[in-house]
Amino acid sequence: MPPNPEYVQALADTIADYRSGDDEVAPRSPELVEQWAAQFPAEVQSDVLSSLLYTFERTYVSQTDFEHFLGALASTDKLSPGVDPAEYWKHANLLDIQQGGASQKEILHLFDGVLKSIHGFGADDTGSEDGDFIYLDDCIATGSRVRSDLVQWVKEDAPKHSRIKIITPAHYRGTFWIDGHIARAAKDAGKTVRINKWFWPSLELENRKARKSQSDVLWPDSIPTGDSVAAYVTQLEDAGYPPELRTLGQVGSAGLFRDDAAKVTLEREFLRRGCEIRATSPNLPAKMRPLGYHNLECLGFESMVVTYRNCPNNCPLVLWVDQPGIPALLPRKTNTDVEIGKLIRGI
Repeated sequence: MPPNPEYVQALADTIADYRSGDDEVAPRSPELVEQWAAQFPAEVQSDVLSSLLYTFERTYVSQTDFEHFLGALASTDKLSPGVDPAEYWKHANLLDIQQGGASQKEILHLFDGVLKSIHGFGADDTGSEDGDFIYLDDCIATGSRVRSDLVQWVKEDAPKHSRIKIITPAHYRGTFWIDGHIARAAKDAGKTVRINKWFWPSLELENRKARKSQSDVLWPDSIPTGDSVAAYVTQLEDAGYPPELRTLGQVGSAGLFRDDAAKVTLEREFLRRGCEIRATSPNLPAKMRPLGYHNLECLGFESMVVTYRNCPNNCPLVLWVDQPGIPALLPRKTNTDVEIGKLIRGI
């Protein structure tokens, strides 16, 4: 029995602009969504699609959503109360220092157009010795990238004194350690750095282990059956890291999941398929966990935040891995010239 066609169409509509204009990615059509859903047991396909649709209506950042975010950012006086936004951005220094990927360059290109539309000047007309330094990104998960980028910038290019603002439409809690690394880098370089305002305006999401039962990520409450799942869990246990499981009853304060049943459906099916993908993909890097990239031995980062320009690798594998006979719902554009499909299949 095929999945409910209303869910298929609605999900295709929700992600319609994903990598739109990229010749390497076909339009996200209902037919493609249905083909992707076929990897799940027939009796749960509609549940998976309806649960995913509810979540993506809250976590998928379309280009229009992102432009609205940048417009609000360009217009607010909250970054420097009492200062006219046009004057603030005229003096601000927009950092283009991301070492991996093109997200920051693409965001700055969009912001250039927003500034011209709202204030009559673009990114090239901004910057001053007394202005804040602005680090823009589309989502901050573990914070490893922003830490690496800013630590290097502080060591090599930052002025003697600087104020940094890290701004993103979505971020996860647990990134408090970043400021310590930046402060130490500044101290070692004989510089002073002040971080006045982090992550504004932003969807703040819970993913800390101490709050796993209230998390806004896919954090399973139990381990589903299946040989691939059992093998992966045994691997974790043998390494001394048995899976940390949440307690049922709460679905997170951000309201990303319709209810516990919907969250459990995604957790169970995405974990099961993620383990199967890993088992049949010998060239998949070890840190690509079933539920997304993570440095630690675990089930994965489990993020559900995706933007129109790319799907982060810390999202579940089932969303972005191109499998034989099963199209990826949100094929990733990697930070290297290696195509992830070829890497995974060993071609």
